[in-house]
This record gives sequence, C-alpha cells and structure tokens, in this order.
Amino acid sequence: MGPLLDAIGPVTRRRSRALWGMVADDLVSGVWYLGRTLGREDDAVRAATRLLPTAMTPYHDGAGFRHLTIDDGRRHPTRTRTGCCMYYTIRPDEACGTCPRTCDAERLRRLQA
Repeated sequence: MGPLLDAIGPVTRRRSRALWGMVADDLVSGVWYLGRTLGREDDAVRAATRLLPTAMTPYHDGAGFRHLTIDDGRRHPTRTRTGCCMYYTIRPDEACGTCPRTCDAERLRRLQA
C-alpha cells in the first residue's frame, strides 16, 4: 500500500497518518462486512481483531471493536473508525455508522430502527 499512498497523498491532501488510518479501517471493515454477509459476524470480528489487535507500524490503531446493547438485550458489534471516509462532507446528516462523528447514542438509535 505504501507506493499507492505515496502517489495519492498529494492529490488527496492527506498525510501518511490519515492515509494509513484509512487503509487499516478498510481492512478491518472488509473482514467485518464479509463476515456479516456470510452470517458469521462474530467470527469476522474475532478475525479482524486478530489481524489488527493494536497499533503497529504503520497502523496507528487496532480494530477496536466493542458491543452496544439494544433494548431487547441483543448485542451488536461496533467500532469507531481511526480515519475518516469523508462521507459526512457529502451528506452531513448521514455520517456512516463507524464515523468518529457518530456517537454511541446515535448508533443505538439506528440499530433500534
């Protein structure tokens, strides 16, 4: 990923830390998405956490999963992205569910809906 990030960094006007944060987020999110798609979300959360358990060069944060519990007692995994997908700049009221700008109260509201 290094050469790709070196090439797109000047165009995106993002520095190394932000770009590697996006790589880590997409890696973890991809594993998580695949697990949800296959009906094996818990396995995917464990796999993504094993893949990126903590910060390690060049990634400055781990997968960072935690669980939110809705009113009926069901637990749902969530995480807060390390980087930013910038979707909020297009539709501010629809920031993604793992956005650092989305608080857990809003995540719970969306899960209950």
